[in-house]
Amino acid sequence: CVTHSHQIAKEAASHYSVEKISSGGRTIVRVRELDKDDRVDELARMLGGTRKKAAVEHARILLK
Repeated sequence: CVTHSHQIAKEAASHYSVEKISSGGRTIVRVRELDKDDRVDELARMLGGTRKKAAVEHARILLK
């Protein structure tokens, strides 16, 4: 499932980050599996767009 929703992402058994990079007229897509800490960071980004303390804490709570 590809989602921008933290409510959906928190339910996943595994979590991947998909990043599109354009440079010099070329576009590549990078996919990587997130570890526990990266997953918290990604959910915090989805929640608030930043790694603010409140967003990080909320992400940790969601993953419990």
